[in-house]
Amino acid sequence: MLYSLLYDVLFNTVTRKSNDADLYVAGTTNAGQAQSVKIQNNVIKTVILVSGLYAIAWLPYNVYYLLATVKLVSFYADAYYAMTFIAFLYTTTNPFIYGTKFNPVKQILAKMIPCKKSSVQPIDHSAG
Repeated sequence: MLYSLLYDVLFNTVTRKSNDADLYVAGTTNAGQAQSVKIQNNVIKTVILVSGLYAIAWLPYNVYYLLATVKLVSFYADAYYAMTFIAFLYTTTNPFIYGTKFNPVKQILAKMIPCKKSSVQPIDHSAG
């Protein structure tokens, strides 16, 4: 429930900011509106992806826990731990999802990676 509420707030904030941006660029060009629509679509796709992965990761755990609690299935620790691991694995995927979907996050992550390409060109000593 809280998860849905938070994503609803996120969606409404993005939509409001998108509408504000549309009003700001309304007198200029359609390029600004196209960019705004692109950003809004990207956010919507990301919310759907994250929500879908959440359901895939946590639904088996919750169904198994419910069925084991009401004694409709036997409780097996190995199954419980496997489903818990899958559910917790979802938490580790979120940074990668957001990191690949949003340019500001991509730029920050690129700065943090120490083995990125250097912008300095190597000196060619064989020409001299």
